[in-house]
Amino acid sequence: MEYYTIKNKYFGPIILDYLKDKPITTKNYYYNIDYYNSKKCRDCLIVNQLVDVSCLGNKKKQYQNNIKYNPRGDYLPFTMFFTKNNVIQIKRNINRYKLWIVKPENGTFRRGIFVVNNYQMLVEKLKNYQWNNWIIQQYIDKPLLYNGFKFHIRSYILVIIDKYNINTYLYVNGFIYLSKKIYNYNSIDESYLSGEDSPNSVRNFPNDFIKTFGYDKYLYIQPQLTRIVDETIKSVKNKLLCYNINQTNYKCYKLLGYDILINENYKLYLGEINVRLITFKYPPPKFKKILYRDILDIVLYQRKSNRFKLIDSIYNSNTIEMFSNFSTNWYIIVIMLILWFMKNYI
Repeated sequence: MEYYTIKNKYFGPIILDYLKDKPITTKNYYYNIDYYNSKKCRDCLIVNQLVDVSCLGNKKKQYQNNIKYNPRGDYLPFTMFFTKNNVIQIKRNINRYKLWIVKPENGTFRRGIFVVNNYQMLVEKLKNYQWNNWIIQQYIDKPLLYNGFKFHIRSYILVIIDKYNINTYLYVNGFIYLSKKIYNYNSIDESYLSGEDSPNSVRNFPNDFIKTFGYDKYLYIQPQLTRIVDETIKSVKNKLLCYNINQTNYKCYKLLGYDILINENYKLYLGEINVRLITFKYPPPKFKKILYRDILDIVLYQRKSNRFKLIDSIYNSNTIEMFSNFSTNWYIIVIMLILWFMKNYI
C-alpha cells in the first residue's frame, strides 16, 4: 500500500478524481472501502468504516439503545420484538393500534417489510420469509401527505471519530421519497409505503418540502430532526469504534442515512437508520459528487462546508476511559512512592 487505497465501488471514481491532484506524502494515509469488502486497514491513518454498525443498523439494537438513553424518546414508534417461534407472545398487543408495520430485525433495502392489521395476518405473512428475528412497530397511519402521497425524508449524517471527539454533522440536502399510490388511510397495501421506487417518487429536501408546506413548517421540523440524530448517536457513543485505533492520530468516519416519518401535525418519527451501504438510485446531477467531496474536505483537510452543519461534538468516551485508567495507575504509583519515601526518610 502506498499513500491511499480506494476500494469503493459506488463513490470510488469521485474519490479518485478528488485525490488525483492532492499532495499526499504520508504512507497509509487514507483507506476507503465499501461495505462488502471484508478487509479493513488497521495501519491506516484515516478509514471510512467503523468496527461494528449493528448498534445503529440493527433495528432492535438501535431501539433498545435509544430507549436506554432516553426512555421518553417520543420520536420512536411503539415497538415490539419477536421471533417466528415466539410470535404468539405479542398477540394480545396487536390490536392496540389499528395498523402495524413489520420489518426484519436486521434487514436492508426495504426487503421483507409489510403492513398488517391483525394477528392472523401477521402469522400468515411471516410464512413467506426466512428471517427469524423481527420487529413490529406502530404504523404512522395519519401521515403528512405530499400532494396526496405518503412520504418520508432521507437525511444524510456524517459521523467522524478521532482520539478526542465524536463529531456529528447533518447534511442540509436530502430527499423526499413518495409512495407509489395516492394514500388510502384504510389500506394495508405495501404500495402505500414510501420509497425510492422510480425517478417520479423522488423530490429534493428541503426545497420541495418548503415549496409544498412552507418555510415555517421547515423551521418547525428542523429542531426535531437535529434532536433525533443527536440522541441516536449519543445513545451508542461507547459502541462507535475505529479499526485503526492503534494509530497515534487515527480517524475514522461513517456516512449514515436517516429515514424520517412525519405525521399530519408535523411530528417527526425515526423510521430507521441506514448504515451499511449508502446508495442513491435517482440522485440529481452532481449530487453524489458534491456530497462526497464535501465529506473528503472535512475528513481529510478539516475544511468547513456550508452544506454539512455540525450538530454536536462529544467526548470520545473510549479515549476518556483509557485516559482515566492511565490517570488512576499514575495515582497509585505516586501514592506508593510517597509511602516508600515516608518509610525510608521520615
